This record gives sequence, C-alpha cells and structure tokens, in this order.
Amino acid sequence: MNGEKTNSHQLKSKLSVESLFWSLRPVNILIVALTQYFFYYFLFKCNAIKLDIALNLGGHLLYSFILTTVIITACGYLINDYVDFDSDLLNNKKYRLSSQLNYLPVYFILLFTGFVISTFIAVKLEKPELALFYLLATALLFLYSTHFKKIPLIGNVIVALFSASVVLIFLIFESNFINEFQSIDPENYKEFKFTLLFYGLFMFLLSLTREIIKDIEDVKGDNLKGDNTIAVINLSLAKTISTTLSFALLFIEIYFVIKMPTQLLLLLGMIFIIFPQILFLLTMLKAKSKADYSKTSKFAKIIMVLGLIYLIILNSNLYL
Repeated sequence: MNGEKTNSHQLKSKLSVESLFWSLRPVNILIVALTQYFFYYFLFKCNAIKLDIALNLGGHLLYSFILTTVIITACGYLINDYVDFDSDLLNNKKYRLSSQLNYLPVYFILLFTGFVISTFIAVKLEKPELALFYLLATALLFLYSTHFKKIPLIGNVIVALFSASVVLIFLIFESNFINEFQSIDPENYKEFKFTLLFYGLFMFLLSLTREIIKDIEDVKGDNLKGDNTIAVINLSLAKTISTTLSFALLFIEIYFVIKMPTQLLLLLGMIFIIFPQILFLLTMLKAKSKADYSKTSKFAKIIMVLGLIYLIILNSNLYL
C-alpha cells in the first residue's frame, strides 16, 4: 500500500512539474528570446560596429535584458492560467496545475526575480527610471488577465502591443544610439527605421490576429464562464476581423518585400513571408472546428519564426 501511495505521489509530482513547464509556454518564450536577440544583433549591434557608436545594452546587459523580457512573458502566462483556471477546465486544456493556487508561488518568485534584474540594468545604465518599464509591463499583464481580457478586443490589442514591444522597446533603451545613427548616416538610418517599424507592425498585426483566433477556438469555455470576448459576443464578426487583419498584414508584407534592393531578396521575401501569409489566410478561411482554429493559431507562430529567419537573411551578407 505504501509503495502504491509513493508511486502515486511521484506520478502527480511529475505531472505537476510537466504541467508547470508547459504552462510557461516554452516555445513562445524561446521565440520571444530569439526574436529580441537577433533584432538587437542585426539591427543595432551590427550598425553600431560599422558606425563606431556605443550601445547601452552591450555585453551581459543584453542577456539580462532578454531575461527580464522572458520573465515578464512567463509571469503573464502564469497569472493568465491562474485567472482562467475554471475556463481551462471547460476547454479541456491539456496542461494545467492541479490547483489554481499552485500558480501563485512560481508567479511571485519570477516577478521578484525580474524586478531585481531590471533594477540592476537600470542602475548600470544610470537611469533608475527605466526599471518602471518592468513594473508597468507586469502590472498591465496582470490587469489584462483580471480585467481587460473580458473587454472585447481591448485585451487582444494589449497582447498584440506586448508582442510588438519585444522589438520596439529598444527604441527607448537605445535612444542615444538612435540619435547618433540618424545624425551620422541618415540614409541608412531610413532603412533601419523602415525595417524596425515593419517588424513591429508585423508582430502586432499577426499577434492580434492570433489572439482573436484563440478567442474563436475557446469560445465555448469563455461563453460558459461569462467572458465577453469578441468571439462570444459575435462569432461571425470575430472571424471577419481576423480575416481582415490578415489581409491587411499581407498587403503590408508585399509593400515591404517589393522594396528589397535585389531580386534574390525579393524572391526570399516571397518564400519566407508572402507565401506563408497566403497559406495562413487560406487555412483561416477554411477553419470551422476548434481543432482547425488551433492549427491556424500554431501556423501564426510558424510565420513569426519565418519572419525572423528573413530578418537574419536580410541583414547578413549571404545574398552578396
């Protein structure tokens, strides 16, 4: 009997650790970390080396900065799972902790750790006020999960803004570099700014589309819980909005790709950005069941990764 109890306890512990691991959305977090690193390396560090401009987030500070972004993201996922515990049961979510309260200890440990690291970065940069961005981000994600998520579209827009801020936040932390770059090399600065703003808009629209698709996917559980997502209020409208956003993103992508300086970059842009977006649109238009929308949501992640690969190609010398 004791052996059976021990085995049962070990199994529950294993499942709990596994559920916690997947609750942190490791794939999403990895995408966030890689996106931030490659954006900084190719758009900021490479240009800084060429122009001999000092960067604020040099060396270990960049990794600390990316770690705070990862922690903010992880905290957002944990508090969201805490608030959505009941609806996740209704939606038959595969990985969840056995008790709603089990999310809180991990959440507060990560929250405090991130605050310490962000304060360290702010002090090293001799700009203590920059630590406020961490507090603001974590507070906004908490309010998103507890309040804004229940307001149609507002919650979706907040998440999309966070996705865009993964790259656009560097405009604040590297403001000195931005100003020097603009004065030293205004022509290349235009290309730099164009690329940065495109990817910010790319991530915002793709994330917003994905969030609405996830609302469509979870409409049953959200409806039973009483959450007023756009899909619960008007499912047809939610589908129309997500499709319209995806079309808008496609046109923006086409505009970005046709501005490429070489035929090879134009072709690679078609392969890595345009064609996947068209397939994404077609998949979305054909989607009918919960499983269909789940596949469409995952497809959006693939497009984010492909967009990142194209950025790497765009800012390397492989095409010369």
